[in-house]
Amino acid sequence: MEFLARLKTLTGRQIGLLMALFSLTMPFMMLPTGSYGTEGVDFRGYVIAAMIWGVGVFSHGSVFYGPDILPLLFGSPLLLFAYCVQRYRLGKSSWKVPVLTGLLPTMVHGILFSPRILGWLEYDALVYAGPLPIAVILGFVLMRLVGAPKVDRPFDEQVGPSSWWERR
Repeated sequence: MEFLARLKTLTGRQIGLLMALFSLTMPFMMLPTGSYGTEGVDFRGYVIAAMIWGVGVFSHGSVFYGPDILPLLFGSPLLLFAYCVQRYRLGKSSWKVPVLTGLLPTMVHGILFSPRILGWLEYDALVYAGPLPIAVILGFVLMRLVGAPKVDRPFDEQVGPSSWWERR
């Protein structure tokens, strides 16, 4: 309970920094590696990519990757999502904008890698290739837990008739 109470006290800037950290460090894409041959698929492992790091897990070992241009390019919509979550926390946008910008990179990655999934299925290999929306899910959970600030609207509680012709 104390954690939730402290979480609700985060400012918009702190939420933006936290979301940018999520967007940069959380994996957003997972791709199988291997080759197609006449005898089927030679599945070798997975590559899991975040914006600033990646790891390849293969049958012969693992490889750690540093920053590269393709993950930065494919992951850049996550930074837009982080910005929209910050604007939501500041009360400058509705909840619909971050939801749409959060679903955008997930759908784009799913569409881009669906031919690869179908290629693997053709060879009876049940593997996953596509988005890992961890940062998006964390952003949605953060939006739900923290919420938008209450905006004071002084004229919402106006007493009396609302239109000029009802005043007489």
